Amino acid sequence: MTTPAIRSRLAPLRLAPCTALLTLLVAGCQPETASDNSGDTSDPVDTDDSGTVELALAVRSLSYTQANPGPTQAVLDIRIPTEATVQLVLNDELIEEWDTGDSCIVFPAFTQCADYLDQSLPVMIETGGEQQFELTALKGGDWKTVTFERDLTLGQCISNEAFYNTEVQDVLQSQCSSCHNGGNPVFSAGASWAQFETTIFNSTHRLYQAPSHQENGHNAKPLEPYDVDYRAIAELVWRSLNEFECS
Repeated sequence: MTTPAIRSRLAPLRLAPCTALLTLLVAGCQPETASDNSGDTSDPVDTDDSGTVELALAVRSLSYTQANPGPTQAVLDIRIPTEATVQLVLNDELIEEWDTGDSCIVFPAFTQCADYLDQSLPVMIETGGEQQFELTALKGGDWKTVTFERDLTLGQCISNEAFYNTEVQDVLQSQCSSCHNGGNPVFSAGASWAQFETTIFNSTHRLYQAPSHQENGHNAKPLEPYDVDYRAIAELVWRSLNEFECS
């Protein structure tokens, strides 16, 4: 897997055990809630909290598609404070750190700012079994860490080509074929795995953006971010870019 860009943790976090989250696959795409899909297993999360408990930081649920062969993309329904630095860690490995900024609405006579944001956070899980999650926020002199463990059951891992043929081809044919036929310059819904793998390396950002409402000019019916169909494409892109092979 790709080495994370962030290599140092916030100093207060040393007080809590290192556990937690994994890779933000879809940059800039943060819908308010994860898509509800009958193929998902969605479980509430009971966390251990430390630090300034009043700080608005919480993990409320975790959703993933149990039938998917590993690796799979899980989605955390989280609440994070505004104007804070947030860190994600999975199984003692720091994966991502970002600043939340503010969330303000300017009215004619006053400005109203929220203290927290509700978001859906995608997390790539490479193998099943016990996963240790940690989410930490630092805001001014306050910090809070929430941790939890979850034993995830995934289907048997298959090769990237087999995953494309069995999981992704159905999505492309049912959702994309009306526009992405043989004459489309980006990709063809009926492309072979070798052809689509080339598309992944040439047009990665477009594969993420177009199905999730982000790419201007994409007028087709988009997939909902983090639903089962969207995650099948996201997982295939992640597999390819990280040169993933089943162990």
